[in-house]
Parts: sequence; structure tokens; C-alpha cells
Amino acid sequence: MASQWMYSKDGKQYGPVSSIELKSLADAGQLKPDDLLWKDGMAQWVTASKLQNLFPAEMINTAAAPSSSPPLPKASPPPLPSMLPPPLPSTSPPSASKVSAARAEAPPSTNAWKSVISRRMSQVVLIEHSEGLGSGLLVAKDGLIVTNKHVVEGSKFVNVCFSNNTTTKGVVAHLHPNVDLAIVKAAVQNTEFLDVQEDSSLQVETGNEVIAIGHPHGLRFTSTRGIISTPKRRYGQDVFVQHDVAINPGNSGGPLIDDQGKLVGINTFIRKDSQGLGFAIPSQVVQIYLNSILQALSNGQLDLPSDEEILESEIEITPEEALNTALESYPGERQELKDGGQLLTTPEGHTIAVWIRGEIVECSSHVADLTKASLRDANLLRQLLELNDKIVQPKFCIDPDGELWIKSLRFSSGMDTAEAYSLIGNVIHTVSNYCGSIESYLEDE
Repeated sequence: MASQWMYSKDGKQYGPVSSIELKSLADAGQLKPDDLLWKDGMAQWVTASKLQNLFPAEMINTAAAPSSSPPLPKASPPPLPSMLPPPLPSTSPPSASKVSAARAEAPPSTNAWKSVISRRMSQVVLIEHSEGLGSGLLVAKDGLIVTNKHVVEGSKFVNVCFSNNTTTKGVVAHLHPNVDLAIVKAAVQNTEFLDVQEDSSLQVETGNEVIAIGHPHGLRFTSTRGIISTPKRRYGQDVFVQHDVAINPGNSGGPLIDDQGKLVGINTFIRKDSQGLGFAIPSQVVQIYLNSILQALSNGQLDLPSDEEILESEIEITPEEALNTALESYPGERQELKDGGQLLTTPEGHTIAVWIRGEIVECSSHVADLTKASLRDANLLRQLLELNDKIVQPKFCIDPDGELWIKSLRFSSGMDTAEAYSLIGNVIHTVSNYCGSIESYLEDE
């Protein structure tokens, strides 16, 4: 196969492309005479004007003479990805210019990140079914979504929620046989999407800032930021993008995005009992997988139900299923209570109890048994009232036996998995933040 070209413009590197594609770019005005070109075997980058028959003579004569670039070492262009994550390369292509290096050193402004999040948020979805929830990324206008295989495995139909709070249904269209990737077809059309072929990052370097968008513990459409720890980390038999972005259960299947809004990878897992060890499937692997799906759809090898058939599917998530899934996502020990509830003991030693009593779901944690003196302590009662005014849910309450609780109540009807995550998570958060100080206060009385 003929050598493929890399080209650089505005401090960014693109490719590989063929000579025919270079000519098409030049004819469309997307490649200029003073842009840089390189391919395997060349000692340095050269200006595009040096390629014969690429530009009309008058364009070359009027183009400004570029400044000379220092010789760059020989290297191989990036390997074409395969259906499995690519092996670790021994060499990498030369840096196209000092501009890209300076860009990597200088983090983008807050406003730049706001723009990236605003542009990509509508393309991230919440995927939910009776066994759990996860994230996904819209990659085609007819509702194709890429996600993790472990997010949807075992389900045929799922609920899909968008950042504007609209929901629809989707069908699990394909599961990758070797990689933790899957395709869901949502019953939507003409949807804004991330073009994986055009908007995948080819410049993934250690230290680059990235963001993850997803639904950690059911907290919908959450953005977190960090850096690339290493762009090619072999873990087991596969290669991943390792990063330190804060991700949790619920982020799986969501995108890892760079400061230009380009896809770096699809988040897939974190190392348990660790911090800052996140892993994403490289965007190159996602490209190849999506191409194979699109080809299978076009030649009839993969058949999907119509949007009408998808919308007619029955997807029921009971409150019990939602609570079970949410409880399983939090670390700690679980046990069944005699009255039908469940008890979660967190690694910090806090206990969280969950019941479904008729039409009401209750999530609560016992704080303390108050003495008669505590019950008459105006300062304690005033502070508890102030805390209740500060937080929406849960609330501090004292039962008839003088026991202090943190409780959250809601109707069970219509509760989905994301809401169950939030119900439990809010109680855990409140216990962690306030119980220690309350216990210390009571001990000092």
C-alpha cells in the first residue's frame, strides 16, 4: 500500500490521507500551499507547495514563503487501528510545529471548556434499563449511540434520556465480540451527533487536559476534568487511554473529550480501591467499530427495527429493581432487613437503610439517640433547623422516641434508576458531611 500523508495546519496534525485525498483538500481550499506535509521516509516536514500538481502555479507564486523548519527524526505514521485496541507503537510521528507543543503546555481557559461542554453535552445520553444505567455518545443523526457492552449486555431494549430532559426508547443493536463496546439505536432522527471520523483526536499526549461527561451514580450530565496519564496503557490484553479524570459507576460508555471538543476515547472502567486511575477505549478503535456497523447496515448484514417498533417495546423498571441496582453501585456491605428493607454499611461505617412501604420509598440513616438534655438544647435544635433549611433532601428529623435521623422520602411510582442513585447518594453525602460534627457536639455536652 502506498505511503500515507500527514498534514499540519494551524498547529494541528491530521491524517493519514492518500495523495488523492490531499488533492481534494487542496481543491476545496482546506489545504494551503504553506501548510506542512510529511510521510514515512521523509526526514522533515515540507510545505504543501513543493508537491507537484497539487496547486495552480499562480497560487504557489503568491503564497508567502514559510519559515524553515528544523529537521525532524524519521518515524512511522500512526498505525491504522484494528477491531482490537492497537498495540503499543515503538515510535510516533514527529511533532508538526512548536505551536502544538505550546498549546499542550497552556491549559485552555474556563470559557473554552464551557464552549466544549456546551457543544458536546447534547450528544451525550443516559442509558437506563432494569439492570442498571450508563452513558452513551450519539454518533449518527439517525440515533446510533456508542456505549460500553457491559452497560447494555443482557437487555434488548433500553430507555434513552437526553440533556434537554426528553426521553425515548432504544434497541441494543450490536455487541462487540472482543472489546467493551456496543451500539444502541434510539428512536430519534436528525439528532446532533459527534462525527467520530471527523472529530476524533489524533494528538493524544501525556499531560493533555480532557473532560468526561456522564452520569456518575445517577447524577445526570455531570462533567469532570483531568489529564491524560498515558495515551497507550497496556492493561491485560488490551490498550487504553489512561487518565485521572474523576469517573464513577454511571460514567461507563460516556466520552472522554479534549479541549478542542474531539473524542479521545470511551470511558470503560476504573481501578477499584484506587484514585485517579481511569481507562478509556481509544477513539481509533471506536472509529473502526462504527465503520463496521455502518457497513453492516448498508449491505443488509445487520437489520434494525423501525423507530415505531422500538417505541412500541415494553420497558418497565420497578422501584425495587431501581433501588437494587443503585445499592449495588455503592461500596460497602449489604444485608436484608426483617421488615423487607435493605441495609448498606459504607466503608466509613455509616449505615443507610432503604424501604419501600406501600407507595413511599424511604432512605434513612440513624444519627444518635438524644438525651432529655439534648432535646432541650436550643442551640442544637436551632442548628438542625438551619441545616434543614440549607439542604433540600434529605432532612434531619427526631422521632417520638427521641432518636435523630437523616431521612429522605419520595413516591415510589415512576422512580427510575437514576433517581434511586440520587436518593441514596444524597443521604450518604449528608451523613458524611454532618454526622461527625453532630456526634462530637453531643459528646461535649
